[in-house]
Amino acid sequence: MIAKPSSSPPTPPPGNGEAIRILVLEHSAPDVELCLQELDRAGIVFEAAVAASREEFLALIRAKPFDIVLSDYRLPEWTGMEALEALKNSGKDTPFLLVTGTLGEEAAVECIKRGVHDYILKGHLSRLPSAVQRAVKEKSLRDERMQGAEALKESEARVREQFAELEQLYRTAPIGLALVDQNLSYVRVNEAFAAMNGIPADEHIGRQLKQIIPGAAATVEPLYHQVLESGLPLVGIEIQTASQAQPGVVRDFLVSYYPLLGEDGTPRGVNTIVLDVTERKRTELELRRSDARNRELIDNAIYGILRARATGELLDVNPALVRMLGYDSREELLCRNLLEDVYRYPQQRAALLEECNRTHRVDSVEAEWKRKGGTFITVRLNGRLVPAENQESASYEVFAEDVTQIRAMENQIRRIQKFEAIGQLAGGIAHDFNNVIGAIHGWAEIGVDQPGSSPSAYDHFRKIRDQAERAAGLTRQLLAFARRQVLEPRDINLNRTVETVLTFVEKVIGSNIELTVSLASELPTARADASQVEQVLMNLCLNARDAMPDGGRLAIETAVAELDAEYCRYHSYAFPGRYIALNVSDSGIGMDAATRERIFEPFFTTKELGKGTGLGLATVYGIVKQHNGFVQVYSEPGVGSTFRVYLPVGTSQAKAIETPPARDTTPVPRGQELILIAEDHEGVRTMALETLEGFGYRVVVARDGEEALHLFEERSSEIALAVLDVVMPRLGGPALYHKLKVIKPRLAVIFTTGYLGEIAALEPHLASGAALLQKPYSPASLGRRVREILDAAAKAARESSPAAAGNN
Repeated sequence: MIAKPSSSPPTPPPGNGEAIRILVLEHSAPDVELCLQELDRAGIVFEAAVAASREEFLALIRAKPFDIVLSDYRLPEWTGMEALEALKNSGKDTPFLLVTGTLGEEAAVECIKRGVHDYILKGHLSRLPSAVQRAVKEKSLRDERMQGAEALKESEARVREQFAELEQLYRTAPIGLALVDQNLSYVRVNEAFAAMNGIPADEHIGRQLKQIIPGAAATVEPLYHQVLESGLPLVGIEIQTASQAQPGVVRDFLVSYYPLLGEDGTPRGVNTIVLDVTERKRTELELRRSDARNRELIDNAIYGILRARATGELLDVNPALVRMLGYDSREELLCRNLLEDVYRYPQQRAALLEECNRTHRVDSVEAEWKRKGGTFITVRLNGRLVPAENQESASYEVFAEDVTQIRAMENQIRRIQKFEAIGQLAGGIAHDFNNVIGAIHGWAEIGVDQPGSSPSAYDHFRKIRDQAERAAGLTRQLLAFARRQVLEPRDINLNRTVETVLTFVEKVIGSNIELTVSLASELPTARADASQVEQVLMNLCLNARDAMPDGGRLAIETAVAELDAEYCRYHSYAFPGRYIALNVSDSGIGMDAATRERIFEPFFTTKELGKGTGLGLATVYGIVKQHNGFVQVYSEPGVGSTFRVYLPVGTSQAKAIETPPARDTTPVPRGQELILIAEDHEGVRTMALETLEGFGYRVVVARDGEEALHLFEERSSEIALAVLDVVMPRLGGPALYHKLKVIKPRLAVIFTTGYLGEIAALEPHLASGAALLQKPYSPASLGRRVREILDAAAKAARESSPAAAGNN
């Protein structure tokens, strides 16, 4: 036996105040010494005996009583679990703790199931003193509980066997006693029972249970009825009820019910024995929770929590941190080094350590961390420095919150707000510019087609038309970025679109660039406007060409992409689902982070003056966003760039579509009907007037909706078609059309508009037969559209006439 007097002020052991008797089963003398030193440092008074073999252990447990056994898990030719079985077989109810080097999670669970009170890793012996004290205390409480239970049984037996001494027992018993009749009214109670209820004993007599005990109808009355009906006792029932003596306090009672039998053997009442166990249960509960409370709080926290040494050695981590860093288990993460394996940037790590050492804490500091799979997350850290104690070095306790998604969303929102502001400005300019360009282009085309013009005039008009077309192209790009252009989405085969554009790409990229194409087989259709997707691909290829002035490699790929919720969590602009991916990669000069942030802004360019408008990638961004897709960019200086365009999968699985019809070059059909034109832009209005009059039509024009309504009221029977601008002063096109239909329900109409924002107001009219002509339009397209709508209206009128119905 080894007696260990404490060098620190002694901590009174639980129980009777004597030294704790410890049996240490360990073959390694240094390990024994470390355990005893740890107990000694904690101020625990103890006496220890050491067994190094099976024979010594069995001899000691037979010879002497012990308060606790500390055993290694692995022993020479023996195991700690075999020692536990030997202890149980000896009939000793002694707490058994494992002190071991390593113990896996499954092994730990199995040990606890088989009766091990707790286990302590040799690398964390600081837990040993509290574990020993807790085990001994719990054993003491168990012994007290058993003694109490035995005392209760003896008291109950005495009540039954010595019924004649009931009067004396009621006067002296420290536990609550009561007699209740068949009507559940109190016949007799003792002072202890009365004190529990906070009501004098004589005031109980004749009153029913529900008048004394709160909620008796739901708690105790069913138990009394059961005893009265069955004639059998109910022993050791735990009941919780509000205290009458202490309002607002809930107390715990251990109650037994015994039937009081009459001469005929039927129950005439119920004897009740009540023991107040509130304080005992509270003590037990606090003892069980004292060590588990903090562990449970940590394990269930939604934030990552860790404790680590200054060297980066992880001492403890919670499940949230394991999940946050992508590891499979707590043990796997504990094998990593916080400083070397978790922090992405050494400078961030050094700054955090310096701040924590200087101020003893860090508050809401953000850093980049590495996950197991190689991805990175942004975390917000709060922590403190834990000073060294008990010969242990200082450590750090850190709370980590994953703010990756929040930061990504903030960046995305800032980008969206910036692009929306730029887009609103660009769209507004482009919308007004459309009318100007439309008028210029229209007059130029009229001049080109003017018979008898001199060669020089023809050449001048042709140049004006060409420049107007270039300006219209810039306008379309601005509208594309602002997502205000009119799309014609269909289910297209992206492979076919790539093949269509390849011919042009090969001509413009140059012979010093190697082009490779990889098209996915069995590619589903994408829901998109084919011409707009062609523009996206062409712009990306031209951008790649300009990034490789000395030549390089250009790769075009198509693929199917499945984006799950985890991916979208770190890419807030994406939504889970199935996409068609178009990838364009180059081996060019690449881009730094600052450039990547601005590449989709209109008029932003890194090219030399005169080498680009800065609208190419802005157009790509706008077109893709308008198609409910998104663009990802991967680029590093000197490495190259990859643009990945994701488009939603179409509704059809067709592998090809019809080629769009070629541009109509046939002469424009003529007519002579009366047409109403309502257009607020003078240049467009005058051009449309002269164009239609040139094709033989009669035309009346109005500068706004109100003027158009007056003209129509005067000549409604003659007017066969109305060409209405959507947005006009005083009365817009859709509202004007409502009024015109009241006068002439079958009136044919063509709405003209320059951008997508106006389409929503037209949808009901387009669904019922109205036509749409997008600005800027050419004289020829206006003439063809007018003739097409007039012919369709005439055909519909013939088919619906009574004569036609009779012929059918």
